[in-house]
Amino acid sequence: MKKLWFALMTGFILTAQAVGQAPDGPFRVVEYQYGDKPASKGAGKQTVLKVFKDGYWIAAFFGDPKKPFNGSGGGTFEIKDGKYVEKLDFYSWDSTAVGDVYAFDYKLSADRYEQEGYIDSDKYKHYLIREKFEKLAAKEPLKNSSLEGVWHMESGEWGKSKLGIGEYKDVSVIKIFSYPRFAFAYYNPLTRSFVGAGGGTYEFDGKTLTENIEYWSWGKPAFPVSVFKTEIRGDQYIQEGWENGLKEVWKKNKLSL
Repeated sequence: MKKLWFALMTGFILTAQAVGQAPDGPFRVVEYQYGDKPASKGAGKQTVLKVFKDGYWIAAFFGDPKKPFNGSGGGTFEIKDGKYVEKLDFYSWDSTAVGDVYAFDYKLSADRYEQEGYIDSDKYKHYLIREKFEKLAAKEPLKNSSLEGVWHMESGEWGKSKLGIGEYKDVSVIKIFSYPRFAFAYYNPLTRSFVGAGGGTYEFDGKTLTENIEYWSWGKPAFPVSVFKTEIRGDQYIQEGWENGLKEVWKKNKLSL
């Protein structure tokens, strides 16, 4: 009787833990249904990725030769009352959805994640989102994990352009490192407009950050493989590169500390 009670209690605890767990890391869509369209295996000619880290997420659709970049969305998330609940901070497909909060049914295992629910914006009325993901594993171990987490840009200079001035006035920039992938996005929280996004795979050895770009909303990247001199100072990191044409200062999100 005691053994049976122990087994039941152990099973209950494991189930409770599974329900409360949050997704973490990079995932790729292997099956989906969007709106009234039939469910599909894979993602067709494009790749659909979603990166979760420390209460933040960024999703991107890319890779179709006819449309190399097909959009990006992101924001914050939490597990609440048995649901996966996400808030949209930016959404390239429909700015009216920015600020909305949506709850999804979800399932999570060591290498799989599923979510199903509806969004409701001006463009997407009672729009079904059903997605099944597989977790992406790294081929090689990460040499230095100091960049893992969520970062917000404090200052940025790219040639003659500068964060906070001109086209980058009132723009916020978020970046997630979740090995083996990174993802970032530029957006304006005041106008709810999407500015741009990029992402790919990365390596970091403590001094040199190497980013292999897989999607880039600004067209063909001038530096598809970018090597940055990187310095970490407490809760900040500085990266410089692009033949001295880029300098960015990032501050780590408090949830990532």
